[in-house]
Amino acid sequence: MDAIGRLSSVLSALFSSSKGQTEDAPPKKAIAIVGAGTGGIGALKALLDLPEEVREGWKIDVLEQTAHVGGMWVPEPNPPPPPDLPNTPLYPALRTNTPHPTMTYPNFPFPPSTPLYPSHSALKEYHEDYVVYHSLIPYIRFKHAVLSATYSAASRWTLTIRDSSNNTVATFDRRYDHLIVAKGNNHYPNIPIWPGQDEWLHSGSSGTRQILHSLWYREPDVYKDHVVVVIGDGASGRDMAAQTLPFAKEVYHSYDAKTLRPIVLPPVPGVTLKPRISHFTRTSIVFTDGTVLETPDDAKTTVLLGTGFDTVVPWLPQLTVSPNVDSSTTSLATNRRYIRPLFRHVLSLDPSIPSEALAFVGLPLWISNAPSDYAQGLLVAHAIADPSWLGSREELMHDLNKQEDALRLQGINPYRYGHAFATEIESEAYLNGLIDLLRSRSPTKLPAFLSDPATPYMAPWRRHAREQTFFMRRGWLRAQAMGVERQFYEGARAEAEWVERMRMLEEWTREMEEREGRIKGVVEEPL
Repeated sequence: MDAIGRLSSVLSALFSSSKGQTEDAPPKKAIAIVGAGTGGIGALKALLDLPEEVREGWKIDVLEQTAHVGGMWVPEPNPPPPPDLPNTPLYPALRTNTPHPTMTYPNFPFPPSTPLYPSHSALKEYHEDYVVYHSLIPYIRFKHAVLSATYSAASRWTLTIRDSSNNTVATFDRRYDHLIVAKGNNHYPNIPIWPGQDEWLHSGSSGTRQILHSLWYREPDVYKDHVVVVIGDGASGRDMAAQTLPFAKEVYHSYDAKTLRPIVLPPVPGVTLKPRISHFTRTSIVFTDGTVLETPDDAKTTVLLGTGFDTVVPWLPQLTVSPNVDSSTTSLATNRRYIRPLFRHVLSLDPSIPSEALAFVGLPLWISNAPSDYAQGLLVAHAIADPSWLGSREELMHDLNKQEDALRLQGINPYRYGHAFATEIESEAYLNGLIDLLRSRSPTKLPAFLSDPATPYMAPWRRHAREQTFFMRRGWLRAQAMGVERQFYEGARAEAEWVERMRMLEEWTREMEEREGRIKGVVEEPL
C-alpha cells in the first residue's frame, strides 16, 4: 500500500471510531487503557488475544489525548514553549539506533523496503498499519485526556475525562473495573537544578543564555554560533551533540563516564568531553573536575539537557511522589525513577487496590519495547481474566524482593536504577519469564503462537541483534556512504528474511573492518 492509500485507510478507520463498542448493556468488566502509543496498543492487542469466551461482554476503552496512534512517534514540529509540555520529544532528524526487526510486535514485521535503521516516520506508519490490520481503532477514544483517576473499593476506578473530539470540550466521569497506565516514558522531563544557575541565566544579555530539556529540542541549526553544552550520554544527548556540532561555535558534552547502560559508546567525534556540571557562577559554568567554561555576557550559550524523564503519573493520586522509596515501601509510590511495589514491573501490589485492578505497561527501559509491551499486556490480560493464579500478595511481594535483591548482589541500587535492564540477557530473561509464568500458572489459554513451551518468547536472534546493534549501525552508515545499503533490506518481507538481512550486514561490516585492521579477532557470535 502506498503512502496515500495507507493514510486513506487510517483516516477511514478514524472516522468510524466514533461508533466504538456497544453501550447498551452494562459490561461484565470495564477496562481503561491510558495511551495509544506502543504500550497501549500492545496491551489492547493482548486483551483481544484472550479467548473470545473469556472476554465476552467486556468493555475496553483506550483513552488517547491526541488524535493519533503511535505516542512519541507522532511529530510535533512546533512544540509549545516551556513550561507547557509537548506531547512528544521527537525531533525531525531522529533515526532508530536499533534495527527495526528487533522492534516489532509478534508476527508483524515492518513493510518491505523499510531501511534497517529507519526514520521516525516509518515507526509512525508501523503503528498505524498495526492498529488498522488488527481492527483496533474502534476501541480507541481519540482526544480523550484523563484528568484524574481515583479508586474506591465500592466503585472501583472513577476517571475524569476531557473529551475534545467533536470541536467542543466536555468533561465527564466514567467508571472502570481495571486501569492500565500506558502513558509512555517520555513526557515529564527530569530537569536538574544546579547552584547558581538562575544568576547565570539572568546575568547575560537578553536571550543569550538558556537551559533547555531535550523534550523541546527540534532543529539543530537554531544553535548556529552558540556555545552548546550537552548534558547526558543517552540517545538524545548523543544526538543533540552530533547534530548541533556542524552549526555551533563549539560543543561540550558533559556526562559521567561510569554508566550501567548495556553498551558503552565511544565519545561523539568532534565534541569536547567534560564531566558533570558542579555549579554556575554569574559568568561561567564550573565542572566537577574544577575546569571552568567562561560564558561572556554577549555570547550565545545553550545548555541542552539529555537528562531523561521522570517516572510520574500526576493524574493518579494513588501513586505518591516520595524521595524515600526503598524496600520498606509497601504503598504505591515513586521516587521519579522507580515505582514500588509492582509485580514484574507491571501489577500494583498496593494493599488498598487488588493486584489485577491497576497495572503499568511500558515502564522497562533498555529493552525492545513492542515485544516487551505485548508480553506485559498478556500478564495484565490474564490477571484480569482470572486473578486466582497470581497467588497471595505476600507471594508477589516475595517475588519483588527477590528481584531487587538480585540487583543489590550486583552492586546495583534498584531504587536509583529504576526499571532498566543492564544487559540484553537480563531483558530477554525478563520477557521469557513473563510468558513462562503464564504458561505454567494461568488457566487461560495463550495465543496459538505461544502454545509450545519449548519455544522461547524472545527468539535468540533478537538478543544477538540488539547486542550487535551499534556494530551493525556502524556498518549501515558505511553502506549508506558507499550507496550499497539497499542490499541489506530490499526484498525482505517475512521475519526470517529480515533476520537474514541483518546477518548479511553484520558479516559485511566485520569483513570491511577486518580489512582495515579495525577488528582484532572475531568475538561476536553470528546470527
